[in-house]
Amino acid sequence: VSLALDVWTRKTSDMLYHLSVPEVLGLATPPYVNIGDMKNTGFDIQLGYNNTALDGKLTYAVTLTGSHYKNELVKLSNNDKEIFYFNTRQVDYSAATIGHAFPEFYGYEVKGIFQNSADTTGAPHSFGNSYNIPGHYKFADVNKDGVISPADRTFIGSPHPKFTGGLNIDLGYGGFDLNMFFYGSFGNKIINYVSRWIDYGQFNGGLSKDALYDSWTPTNTGARLPMFDQSAISQYNSTAFVEDGSFLRLKNLRLGYTLPQSLLSKIKVQTIRLYVQATNLFTITKYKGLDPELDSSGLGMGIDQGAWPTPREVTFGITLGI
Repeated sequence: VSLALDVWTRKTSDMLYHLSVPEVLGLATPPYVNIGDMKNTGFDIQLGYNNTALDGKLTYAVTLTGSHYKNELVKLSNNDKEIFYFNTRQVDYSAATIGHAFPEFYGYEVKGIFQNSADTTGAPHSFGNSYNIPGHYKFADVNKDGVISPADRTFIGSPHPKFTGGLNIDLGYGGFDLNMFFYGSFGNKIINYVSRWIDYGQFNGGLSKDALYDSWTPTNTGARLPMFDQSAISQYNSTAFVEDGSFLRLKNLRLGYTLPQSLLSKIKVQTIRLYVQATNLFTITKYKGLDPELDSSGLGMGIDQGAWPTPREVTFGITLGI
């Protein structure tokens, strides 16, 4: 049995930040200043066990690894209330400010869909109140001023996982060997930005099946999506686009067979090993997009903008020792 545990803290100071300048300066380029501070804390753990069974005919080794970290922006500028946004297609999707992780998702809270005229009565005025009709989203009045406006945006999720881990299993019996590697990420959220393309009809192109069958209509009031009227307000970043990004994936599976020496001695060969290997055989996740394992970082971390999914590959091979 083996056990390794690392607990760590990292503080980063004087990070470059684009300071805001008064708009009266026109097209003046804001300067970069060494002013930002960030703190990261976490731990990494590894637990291993190996043994034999069946009088030594069966060998096995199991290694479990896990990692957790907490990220916090300590200082961004001389203004403690300043918020730095990540914008795509005229919509802010994530933001950074002190006291929060860098970054976190930022937008409106959706409380449901207006079902009828009576449902809209007494609801906070949304963007001039013309938006409050049956089939549109009910947005939360976060600041309780009776009006839905950009001031009601808040932090609505984090792309940072609460825990990531891997499980490696090695088995051997006779001439056979088997390796399996699982990897998972748990507790993180994803902005399904692709949903804006295929569910809401904002851009020309193919639409999803949900856009046709799971959009609100007077006869389909239990739909997941709002009315399909291409409303730009329905596409403002909100909890409607935030999904659970947790997943467990079989990253690698390899099965091999080494021919016995009694056979190899007849053909003057030291070793022959045949194997088949498959990657990304299956993924367990609730995420509706193509792939929950995103390759994104910075302020765009956790935003699925339509990246090509991880491919599944099957490889056959032979290892020859002469």
